[in-house]
Amino acid sequence: MERIQDRHQENPALTHYDDLGVYPSASDPEIREAYLGLVRLLHPDSHRDKNLKRFSELQMKRVSRAYAVLSDVERRKLYNAQLEENPAPDEDEAPARPRRKTISAHALITWGWLICASRVLSASAGL
Repeated sequence: MERIQDRHQENPALTHYDDLGVYPSASDPEIREAYLGLVRLLHPDSHRDKNLKRFSELQMKRVSRAYAVLSDVERRKLYNAQLEENPAPDEDEAPARPRRKTISAHALITWGWLICASRVLSASAGL
């Protein structure tokens, strides 16, 4: 429900599970741990640069929205039912193959951003 109605989500093929970097089979403690880890990394108050702060605010909204859905049992059930009902377009075209344990694309993008941000901050601090 949230995935279709959310106009601010850049890539509709990404799910709330992708936003948090967890699998759909993740337990409640795993979802909470992933959320808290992203909050520690992305919190806007930890950034001084105006552009980094704005970007982290947008990412925090996205992560918080995902956690709000996945941490509530009823909302998560509805969301999972919606995902089964309306699969992402590329899932219909791709041949079925066994799922490997990999890091989600969103998690890789987030980590890449954090590495770049830390280098920019350390260069501006003269470290």
